[in-house]
Amino acid sequence: MTIAPHRNRVPDVLLERLAQGELTTEALRAAGWDTDDLPERQAALEADNAAFLAAHPPALEVPAIRRRAAGAQPARSRNNARFALWLMPPLAAAGLFVALRSETAAPQAYPPPAVAASDDGDTVRFKGEPQLLIHRQVGTGVAEALHPGDTAGAGDRLQLSYVPAGARYGVVVSLDGRGEVTLHSPAGPDADTALPPGPAGSASALPHAYELDDAPAFERFFWVTADAPLSAAQVEAAVRRLAGTPGAQTAPLALPAGQKQTSFLIHKAP
Repeated sequence: MTIAPHRNRVPDVLLERLAQGELTTEALRAAGWDTDDLPERQAALEADNAAFLAAHPPALEVPAIRRRAAGAQPARSRNNARFALWLMPPLAAAGLFVALRSETAAPQAYPPPAVAASDDGDTVRFKGEPQLLIHRQVGTGVAEALHPGDTAGAGDRLQLSYVPAGARYGVVVSLDGRGEVTLHSPAGPDADTALPPGPAGSASALPHAYELDDAPAFERFFWVTADAPLSAAQVEAAVRRLAGTPGAQTAPLALPAGQKQTSFLIHKAP
C-alpha cells in the first residue's frame, strides 16, 4: 500500500489499520505523518475497543442481529447443548461492520479486553502473554465479561475466546468438579492444533459457545499454546491426570518444556 505524504496527525482510519497490523509506525513516519502521539492514541483506542466489545461481545451480538433481521424467535436451549455463534471484525473507524461467515470460514479476530487469567486461576495477566477470555450470555444480545474466580451456574452459556500472543498452536480444554474433561478446541483429539493467522494481540472466539451442566464446585478452562505442533490428546491427558487431585482447581498442568499454559477458574453456584 502507498501512503500519500502528509505532515499531520495520523487520522483515525490509519490508526485503526495500524492497530490491526495492516500498517507499521515506520511506514507512517516515512510517509510524513506525525507519529509522536501514537502510543497514547493506540492505548486509548485499545481501551475503547475493549470496553465496547465487553459490553457488546460479537459472538452474541451478531446472532441477535441475524434473528432481528429474519424476524425469528431465539431457539430454546437444551442441556449440554453447544450452539454456533458468528463473529464480527474489529471496530472500524468508519463504523461497525458485521460480517456473517460460513461454518467453514476461519475464525475472525477482534481486540480483547486488557487482562485475562494466569495459571493460578486467580490473578490477571496483561497483554503480551497468551490469554483466555470468557463472556456469559445474560440476555438476548447481551453478555458480560467474567473474571477469574467469578461464579456461574448450570445452564449458563459461556463464549470462550483466546489471545495467542504470537503462538502458532493452541488447545482449549476444561475440567469440572466431577472430574470430566471437555476438549473445546480443536474439534477432536487428533485434529490440527495450528492457529489461524491474525493481528498480534487480537482475540479469536471459538465457533461454539459452551453451556454449563450441573457439575459441582468449579469449571476450570485451560489454554495451552506452543510454537511447535501440539497434541490435543496429550493436553487432554494432562488435564485428566490433574482431575481428582487436591490441586485440580489451582495447580498447573504437567506439560513438556516449550508449552505455555493459562487457566480460568469459575466457581459453580450451589
